[in-house]
Amino acid sequence: THALMTAVDAELRGSVATLQGLATSRELARDDLRAFQEEALRVLASQPDWLNVTLSLPSGQQVMNTGRPFGSALPVGADTESLERVLKSLKPEIGNVTMGLVIQRTGVPVRVPVARHGAATFVLTAFVDTDSFGALLRAQRLPPEWVIAIADGNRRFVARIPNRPAGQPVSPGFNAALLGPPEGWYRALTVEGRDTYQSYSRSSFSGWGVGMAIPAAEVEAIAWRTAAAMTAGATVSLGLAFILAIFVGRGIAGPIGSLASGARAIGRGDAVELEAPHRVTEVAQVAAALEEAAGAVRRREQTLLEAEEALRQADHRKDEFLATLSHELRNPLAPLRSALHLLRVSGEGRAAGSTPAAPLLAMMERQVDLLVRLVDDLLEVSRISRGAFELRRERIELSTVVRNACETSDTLIRAAGHTLDISLPAEPIWLDGDPARLAQILSNLLNNAARYTSGGGKIWVRGERQGDTVAISVRDNGDGIAPEALARLFEMFSRGANASSRAPQGLGIGLALSRRLAEMHGGTLEGSSEGRGKGAEFVVRLPLAADQGFRATATATTGAALPRRILVIDDNADAADSLGMLLAYLGAEVRIARGGVEALELFESFEPSVVLLDIGMPGMDGYQVAREIRKRFPERLATLVALTGWGQESDRQNARAAGFDHHLVKPVEIGALQAILDSPRGEGLRTDQCP
Repeated sequence: THALMTAVDAELRGSVATLQGLATSRELARDDLRAFQEEALRVLASQPDWLNVTLSLPSGQQVMNTGRPFGSALPVGADTESLERVLKSLKPEIGNVTMGLVIQRTGVPVRVPVARHGAATFVLTAFVDTDSFGALLRAQRLPPEWVIAIADGNRRFVARIPNRPAGQPVSPGFNAALLGPPEGWYRALTVEGRDTYQSYSRSSFSGWGVGMAIPAAEVEAIAWRTAAAMTAGATVSLGLAFILAIFVGRGIAGPIGSLASGARAIGRGDAVELEAPHRVTEVAQVAAALEEAAGAVRRREQTLLEAEEALRQADHRKDEFLATLSHELRNPLAPLRSALHLLRVSGEGRAAGSTPAAPLLAMMERQVDLLVRLVDDLLEVSRISRGAFELRRERIELSTVVRNACETSDTLIRAAGHTLDISLPAEPIWLDGDPARLAQILSNLLNNAARYTSGGGKIWVRGERQGDTVAISVRDNGDGIAPEALARLFEMFSRGANASSRAPQGLGIGLALSRRLAEMHGGTLEGSSEGRGKGAEFVVRLPLAADQGFRATATATTGAALPRRILVIDDNADAADSLGMLLAYLGAEVRIARGGVEALELFESFEPSVVLLDIGMPGMDGYQVAREIRKRFPERLATLVALTGWGQESDRQNARAAGFDHHLVKPVEIGALQAILDSPRGEGLRTDQCP
């Protein structure tokens, strides 16, 4: 009886090991249930004793059943008791005899959990045919009058000889024995009412029991005829039976343990080492299935590694492309911006009404600014993907950040006729962060509020100290956000319109970028809306600087008039000529050089105060020209300003190393350039203008 119980457990452990191997499926890990059902069908085909494979949610609702096409309506699984045990223990569990709701056949559910982060997300079940256990009993070849049976945890027949339908209750004697010690014998009646001696064994693994009954008359007749021989023989038989039970148990348990180790190795991605094929057919089949699964896992791992490398290469090429594209797009935008600014300022001195092209110029300037913003967004995509942001932290007051953001968004807000209502704490609130990036977060939110609010709307900016943080909210009474759009609000390239009547603008990275910048400062950014037409609110929370008692020291600055001698060096004739014309109109004496050699000659004779120098020139590039100027004319204090389409951190470092005082990205903001030209050498901006 003990050996038979070991064999039954071996059958069940084999099913558990196969299920555990199937639970490591890549398709299941990716929640691709359609592909997982196909893989389950292949495994089912290799398991002749299985009737079905199902996948259930913790609620018991089946989401995959090999007995039905994928996507069919499925019932809540039967035998919820074993399902609850799996969810509680996160260990394999053997269920009780039940009728399959889909296949309408009697079987036994063998369940394993599919755990993630310490909780079961699915329960994977193999429905094992009860007839397979009947075959195991028939293999014992017992005398015709003997009775042998397997009972489940509810003490109902799984299989029996002579046959009884699976699921019927066992005899009262067998039932009482299974509730007692794990092994023993007793005298009792069978379900047919026959007087027998019965032995039993109960498994601690499955909770099942095995019972064997011998007719009492047969036992007693033999006892009376051979009492003396029976005494000696019983001792020997018990010893041999014990040895045989150990031998058989170890012979079965060893390969099963090897299969379990192999299944765990597949889950870890390690090499699978299994024992030689076992004489038990089912064990050999499971071993073959595990080896096949291990090979498939290795092939998938190799495919993933190759795909990952291809993605890295593609990502690198994408970054290079975006950087090159942004550079090439900046070059034609530079002369356009200079020319438009020159046309505008030259028209401001005319009499009112004498410049009918003024609205057209304003429109063209807005479109050029939009193109510049789109180019900057392209470059930000590369920086986000590579984590290449560099914060230039300093202590800054909250009101300054808000003021800078409002100044950036002022044109857009005024153009839409919106009212801006700002309320900040009376006491200074100090932050430790990058002033430009903090202002960029708020200006992005203000720009969105202005764009997605109908003309004449209202925008509120509120600041409130909350413990060790400050909460800055930007709220509007505009189009609002639909509930289904809130979930993807901060995803990269999410451009869903806030209202059906208003088309999205930009590349859809503003909110994603703002949240990333807030997180880099140790803060958060969240958005909310009560629905379309009810406005939206975004709240930035930032940690306060450690020392709130800080007071900035005023620094006197010396203004300087626009330098009268400016040398413009650029191989792009349109860019150089348009910028030269603009500077000349502003009152500067300008010379233009098309290349490095000509630039050095003009610098020596012209003696400029400021040099506006393009970097990407053929022959002698801007870095070489700057080094030659600093080397040949060390006594001259000319301000060198790099004008380039390249705006990454490495470009700034190269510019500083070559001797530049400033680094501006094309197309240059006229205000930023004016600030440099009006400052003595060494003062003003020393890094890129913020996109």
